[in-house]
Amino acid sequence: MPTTTPNIKLTKPGQDEFYDVKVTNQNLDKIDTEFNNIHVQVENIEQDLAKHQADDAKRIKVKQGITIASNGWLLNQSTQLYEYKLNDTDIFANTVVDVNIKVTDLEKASDLKSANESFNGYVQLYAEAKPTENISCDLKMIRQVF
Repeated sequence: MPTTTPNIKLTKPGQDEFYDVKVTNQNLDKIDTEFNNIHVQVENIEQDLAKHQADDAKRIKVKQGITIASNGWLLNQSTQLYEYKLNDTDIFANTVVDVNIKVTDLEKASDLKSANESFNGYVQLYAEAKPTENISCDLKMIRQVF
């Protein structure tokens, strides 16, 4: 007596049965249908991934070779920190800005704080002391979606 496989119910001949071409063809049709279903699912996942990557490309921008000028720093009397507005039209209040100081300028940036705040059109940088020289950096801007 034939049995069936647990997942896609392929018919397996019993030990005392002969090979049946009709049953084999039915089994192959089941395999083909299942394979096609998996293929369609993979295509859908690939399309979703491509859309997600395109959305990320719109949300994440990297700008290289940005200069933090040594002039333009203002002392905030209440915090006793120097503040600097680094202007960029791609920065909004909901943008997370990662300011990556170039290795060659790390010493110049030793008084900069690691925290910053984003506003429409600029990111606010903070320092314990004004830099005496321009500082080169890269900006990684991630637009947050809420």
